[in-house]
Amino acid sequence: FFGVLGNLLVILVYFRGSGRLRTVTNTYILNVAISDLLYVITVPVFLISIWSNSWPFGEFVCKLLLSKGAIHRFASSLFLLVLVVDCYLSLLKPHLAHGLYKKSWTLPGVVMLTWAVCIASVGPVFYHASTFSVPNADIAHCDLFWNGSSREAYIWFTILFAFIIPTGLKIALSIPLVYALSGATTSEESSPSDGQYQVFQERNKRSAHLILTLIVFHILCWLPLWVSLISVNLLPQNEMPDNSAILFHMISGCLGMANTVLNPFIYFKLSPEFSSGLSELMTSISTIF
Repeated sequence: FFGVLGNLLVILVYFRGSGRLRTVTNTYILNVAISDLLYVITVPVFLISIWSNSWPFGEFVCKLLLSKGAIHRFASSLFLLVLVVDCYLSLLKPHLAHGLYKKSWTLPGVVMLTWAVCIASVGPVFYHASTFSVPNADIAHCDLFWNGSSREAYIWFTILFAFIIPTGLKIALSIPLVYALSGATTSEESSPSDGQYQVFQERNKRSAHLILTLIVFHILCWLPLWVSLISVNLLPQNEMPDNSAILFHMISGCLGMANTVLNPFIYFKLSPEFSSGLSELMTSISTIF
């Protein structure tokens, strides 16, 4: 409930807001919110399946929802990587960032390319996801019926390109950002006399605080689940995880989902644009009632 409400409010505030809210950073945040919303909005479907001990929604919905969960793992990680790259360029390479975003196709191009990579990366999940009917019973299950070395290779692909590599890059880019925010350094391409960049520099510093906070909580919330996936994948092929490993995997999955609930609170707390936009939205709603 909070995940749907929070991310829906982020999307409404963005599209209802004025031009000052349609910044590059906020556009990338919008796409993180869309990914989070699409992820949590399907929770009731799986709850119905658990409650009924069956999958009553058919094979296509099974393929779609399992793929969408996989897409979210890539999208939440890669859009945060795009955010920190954009923040790094804006704060430490402002001339380069200004030159890139002068081209009208840069922002929509980055967004569409990121989504395309996420969707293409989960093609094997869509292909192998299926329903299975229990013989002599009116029960069906939705799962990823895929075994063998190709599945193991895909799991390692997901671990590498949705977690290890993006997280390593985020940390590597965050270190000079933290260094810059501490006042120890300034952009090598600007000086105090560069008046045209002073306002943007202050706004970029606020954005950097927001993005660094998002990255810290994203890593804290998702790290246990990725550790669980790695540990399970390292088990011998015919060995099943014990009960404690299964419990840890379930709890870490809930913690990862909690990140989708936490993100909107971070946006509204640390982003002046989203905070003021939410206040304006609440004022408009209160006048209606």
